Amino acid sequence: MSSAVRLGSFVLDKPIGAGGMGTIWSAVHTPTGARAALKCIRPDRLVGPSAAERFRREVRAVAGLRHPSIIEVYDYGTVDEAAERASGGALAAGGPYLAMELAPFGDARQLVGWLDWRSLRALLLQVLDALAHAHA
Repeated sequence: MSSAVRLGSFVLDKPIGAGGMGTIWSAVHTPTGARAALKCIRPDRLVGPSAAERFRREVRAVAGLRHPSIIEVYDYGTVDEAAERASGGALAAGGPYLAMELAPFGDARQLVGWLDWRSLRALLLQVLDALAHAHA
């Protein structure tokens, strides 16, 4: 990245994860200094209007959920050309992004192997409870 990448009221730090459609970046909300995570569609996944629309549907679905084991959605928006340039092409202008709570423990997959069975079972029960809530 050539300079600070700004998306709305957030400044991106670095990529911290990736999924099927997007990359997760750690970020700072500039007005408050709060840490956040921003999910952005990867440029190679932004093919046609349907990809952005699927992402927007995901944002609407997640934003409507309230559960202690589900990350809170803060904001959403669209990557502008300045952010695309500043990211060196890691972000695609016109692509949507989702700003959300940064999980305090990071990626739960990192915990597997470090937790004893009782702790892992408790974590899995929380995940299953959140999944049941989302599907209800």
